[in-house]
Amino acid sequence: MRISSTAMTAATAGILLLTGTAAAAPTGTSPHKGCSETLHLTTVNGTFTLVDNGTPGVGIGDLSVITADLLENGKPAGTLGMTFTKIKQDPNDKTTVGGGIFQLEEGQIAFSSMQTFPNNQPPSDTKNAITGGTDKYANARGEVHVENGAPTGGIYTLNITC
Repeated sequence: MRISSTAMTAATAGILLLTGTAAAAPTGTSPHKGCSETLHLTTVNGTFTLVDNGTPGVGIGDLSVITADLLENGKPAGTLGMTFTKIKQDPNDKTTVGGGIFQLEEGQIAFSSMQTFPNNQPPSDTKNAITGGTDKYANARGEVHVENGAPTGGIYTLNITC
């Protein structure tokens, strides 16, 4: 049996459409326009909640939940939400895996990391990978440098590329 090229093209297009493997058409969301931007953000009004998972007391599986308001140059800039799960506990330090979202007026920026830092202290001088974003930051990549990861008084530098 011989199939015409028009029929084959139509069949292929239908399969791609049904399986979702065709490239998506633009949705009206513009990618991060500048392709290079640095944001300096600080946290205020932060909250820290420790969810004691697993064996009672400090240990693997415990979840840290952090939320805070963000300021840029002293002005309200958005909200920060993060969760980190403890995957290793040593006598002097701990290792966590997690990430969060910087929710800003022009879009969201997502980040994630694995980091080790001293017990009973917030992370400092760490880097997180920017894994994406929405709206203005739709194609965002780069790094978040955490100078001080305290829920209030945290200092974050976002080096954004696309």
